[in-house]
Amino acid sequence: MKFPIILGLLTTVNAKYLSGYDMSLRTTKCTFDFNENIYNEIVPDNIDWRDHNVVTPVKNQGNCGSCWSFSATGAIESVYAQKTGTLRNISEQQLIDCSLIYGNMGCNGGVMENAFEYATDNYMCSEEDVPYEGVRDKSINECRRCQTAGLIKLNGCVDIPTNNQTALKLAVAKQPVSVAIQADTEIFQTYTNGVIVSDKCGTNVDHGVLVVGYGKENDIPYWLIKNSWGSEWGDGGFVKILRDDFDMTAGTCGIASKPSYPVYF
Repeated sequence: MKFPIILGLLTTVNAKYLSGYDMSLRTTKCTFDFNENIYNEIVPDNIDWRDHNVVTPVKNQGNCGSCWSFSATGAIESVYAQKTGTLRNISEQQLIDCSLIYGNMGCNGGVMENAFEYATDNYMCSEEDVPYEGVRDKSINECRRCQTAGLIKLNGCVDIPTNNQTALKLAVAKQPVSVAIQADTEIFQTYTNGVIVSDKCGTNVDHGVLVVGYGKENDIPYWLIKNSWGSEWGDGGFVKILRDDFDMTAGTCGIASKPSYPVYF
C-alpha cells in the first residue's frame, strides 16, 4: 500500500536542529535480554503515554549534541512515573557531565544504553538539582552530584531486537522506548504534521528520540515520537513516523535500528 507523503513542509533544512547519536560510542550491552513471552497480554491497537501522565513536556537540547541524554532521561522519567505515580524531570546535564567514563562524549554525542548503564550504577538527579546548561565545561573527573536525594537508580536496561517493529510495538505497549533515527534530512527537519512515510528520511541513524505511543492517522499506522528540539518544532515537538508491525528492516527513518528501554523494579 502506498501512503501520501506528509504535508506542510518548509523549503530548507534548519541548521539549528542538532542530533548527537553516535552508535560507535556504545560500550555496553543492556543487562536484560528482550523476552517477548512476557508480553502475553493483548496488545492495544493504539496507545499514547502522554494520556497516562508519564511523559514530561518537550525539552530543547539547543546547540549541544545531547539528544541521546534527552532520549534516555525521557525513558527514565516515564518508568519512574509508572512505578511511583509521580512525574519528575530527570537531569540531562548530569548525563552530559558524568557519563564520559561510560563512553558518552557530552555535547559531542553518545548513546542511550551507555546512559542507562550510568543510571544503573548511580542515582539520577532531578532537573532542579542539576539544571540543563547545554555545554560541558568540566574536566573528565568532575561530575556534579545531586544536592538532594537522588530520584532513581535503574536495575538495568533491555535491548529490543533490531529491525523488528513487532517487538518494538510489544515494548511500547508497556512503556516509552528510546530509539535512534536519521534526522539530518530535509523531510524530517522540516516536518510539521501528518505521518512521515517517505524513504527519503533515510536509515543512517544519528539522533536519539523517544517513542511515546503508536496508532493510526487517516488509516496510516504510525509511531508517535517525542523529540528534543523544543515545542516549536514539528507538531508541538512531536513527530509521527510510519509503522509497519510486520516489517523486518530498519523501518522509516531507521526507527527499528537500535531500540532499548530502562528497567526499574
